[in-house]
Amino acid sequence: MVISKSSDWAIRMRKMAFSARCDTFTERQIVSAATSAYLNLVEGNHSVYPAEQLKFYSTARGSVAEALAGMELLVKEGRVPEPLAADLQLAGEEISKMMWGLIRRKQRQIHPTRH
Repeated sequence: MVISKSSDWAIRMRKMAFSARCDTFTERQIVSAATSAYLNLVEGNHSVYPAEQLKFYSTARGSVAEALAGMELLVKEGRVPEPLAADLQLAGEEISKMMWGLIRRKQRQIHPTRH
């Protein structure tokens, strides 16, 4: 379920960034981070080793945060409407929480006595 939500969110974030008419650097950062969140999540899901999965899930979660931070800048510049941003923020936070669950489960699998 998190993979499906992540792909939908990444597409929406990409569309938001492309339509924001912002500088190329910010647009590319948001697009790259949103895409990376989805791709790393998928790659982690298909990795064989738990430690490798953990790395990909952690990277994916960080990319969600990066994309949301970029969007926050665009909102503050008045380039993205607040209702759209609020919806994307909420979806991103939900995905991040789901990824955190994956991370915690993987951590317990790798180090069962520490958690």
